[in-house]
Amino acid sequence: MSVPSWAELEARLPDALASLPADSFLIVCADAGTGDERYVQFMQFADRLDAQVVGEQVLPPEQRLTAAGRALMASLGWIAPRPPDGSGNWETSLRWPARSGDYRRVAAMSVAALRDAYGVPTSDALVYRSWNENTRAPVDLPGLGLRRSA
Repeated sequence: MSVPSWAELEARLPDALASLPADSFLIVCADAGTGDERYVQFMQFADRLDAQVVGEQVLPPEQRLTAAGRALMASLGWIAPRPPDGSGNWETSLRWPARSGDYRRVAAMSVAALRDAYGVPTSDALVYRSWNENTRAPVDLPGLGLRRSA
């Protein structure tokens, strides 16, 4: 399987998000073997889809946002981390059911966060994990074009 480019991933992600069943999670991250801790995650609830990008507190210094990266995240529409009560991650949310344009916007925000704000150089090492929180059953998303992580 060839790995999708950033543009292809941005085009494929909206359909994957729209197809997530209630109580399901999707994490797009670098392959664990690379040492890269940057990720974006999505949680589909009965009434909304939450999206989060990793907060800096868990990242090694070389993977943390620069001041320009933080400004870019805010300009993309991500809500800044709000510790100690929040998750510590950058966040956004869509009411469900969402419109296709909303899924496209969150996909564009997510790709730009990884590629432009956090400086992930290529989509080659990206993998995904997806599962239903209630059943623990995996959720297959072959349309993403990414390898499933173990």
